[in-house]
Amino acid sequence: MTDITIFSHESCEACDKAKSYFNEKNIQFKEQPIAESKEALDLFAGEPTVKTPVIKICKEEQSCKMIIGFNQEEIEKEL
Repeated sequence: MTDITIFSHESCEACDKAKSYFNEKNIQFKEQPIAESKEALDLFAGEPTVKTPVIKICKEEQSCKMIIGFNQEEIEKEL
């Protein structure tokens, strides 16, 4: 099973595009606002800036891919 998490930010047009893409494809995902997510804070600690969305696609617990920004081609390769 594929587990998808979208780390997003308010007023992020690319985040909205990513969520719409997954909704249109009937693909379930979790959304975590970066400012409110302990996982995001841990992942991006020490980074001066983070471009959103950050899309985490995990096919298995040990095999996760992070996609920075909304890149439909990259997402489809991982699905």
